[in-house]
Amino acid sequence: MKYTNTSRFLSTVFHALILLGFGALGVIFAFFITPYFFSNAGTPDTSIWLRSDMSKPFNLYAELGIIGLTLAVVSGYGLFQGIKSILNPSDDKPVVKSFAAFFADGYIAAVFFILQAAVYFNLTANGSNIAFVIIMAVIIAIIILIGTNIPMVRVFDGKDSTDLFVAISLGATAFFASLALVNFLPLIGSLRSGSYNGNVLINTQLTVAVIAGVVGAILSCFSLLIVHKKGAADKKGFALSNYLNAGALAVAGAYFIAIAVTEFVFYGAKGHLNTSDLTYGGNGYPIMLIVVGSLLVIAALVLGLFSGKEPTKKANRA
Repeated sequence: MKYTNTSRFLSTVFHALILLGFGALGVIFAFFITPYFFSNAGTPDTSIWLRSDMSKPFNLYAELGIIGLTLAVVSGYGLFQGIKSILNPSDDKPVVKSFAAFFADGYIAAVFFILQAAVYFNLTANGSNIAFVIIMAVIIAIIILIGTNIPMVRVFDGKDSTDLFVAISLGATAFFASLALVNFLPLIGSLRSGSYNGNVLINTQLTVAVIAGVVGAILSCFSLLIVHKKGAADKKGFALSNYLNAGALAVAGAYFIAIAVTEFVFYGAKGHLNTSDLTYGGNGYPIMLIVVGSLLVIAALVLGLFSGKEPTKKANRA
């Protein structure tokens, strides 16, 4: 037995804490705040439980709901594996899967802060401290990546990495599913609202997010099922899984670009989701959406091109 009872216990406890904390965060914002954001023009409504402050941009509440639900799902999986590792202390497989969930959590958190620095920097900045928000988000993302990669290499170096890819694919699936859910519920509220019924910009952006979330979740879920069944050692199965991951990555990039297009097309309309007063917040947000979206599409093309290729063997010299 490689892993001690202490590591199994701590893994289980930390996953439980993440599940409880981020699960509560995700549930509150996904089910009790964002669905009612457009029900009365974004003003406080004391009749809705926990809905006390609607003065921030919709995207801030939406991303908190998404990150909360995503980390809760991944850590729920890690908690399940941690409990299995405690119940069967002679089996190291569950604890490795539990650690893999931690690494997936780390990557998800790093991506969150990278997006805060690159795209959503104005959600928590109030004009004068944008540079500070960007710098801090980048520093936090780097720290998280270092803290994730060092133990990940120690756990999976020279070993089967199936469990790691399963956890990452689960995280991607949870993210896209959360994206769809967190935008679908307020879309219903917008369509039923007397104030926002028929608002083309709001309904268009929410609909685009729902479609991207559903398509991305389907692709990531199939990738998860394939890598779980075939394993990372199966070249054809792993290549197919990567093709699906590339498709999901392209969907994320296309989603960013589509939102940027709507920002430019409807720049004079009221209903922009990245500002507290729902008015156009300037060119910084849509431009960075296009930049990041284009990079994601390029990364998806590169991943797709190299997924099915085997490394070329050097010819033996005479």
